[in-house]
Amino acid sequence: MSRVPPAVAAVFFDAVGTLIHPEPPAGDAYALVGRRFGTRLDAAEIRRRFAAAFRDEELADVESGH
Repeated sequence: MSRVPPAVAAVFFDAVGTLIHPEPPAGDAYALVGRRFGTRLDAAEIRRRFAAAFRDEELADVESGH
């Protein structure tokens, strides 16, 4: 069994869609939980908003040099 070299401080994985495929999809799970707390948004709207927020965050990371 090999060990991680001492110079390696961290290992990052792009999990969702690469290593993990959640079931139900995240937007559906968020909608289900959201309904428990009173949201009236359907899963399609939550998926749309989540995608927009994720896209905006990726853009902010690029703009800040990350």
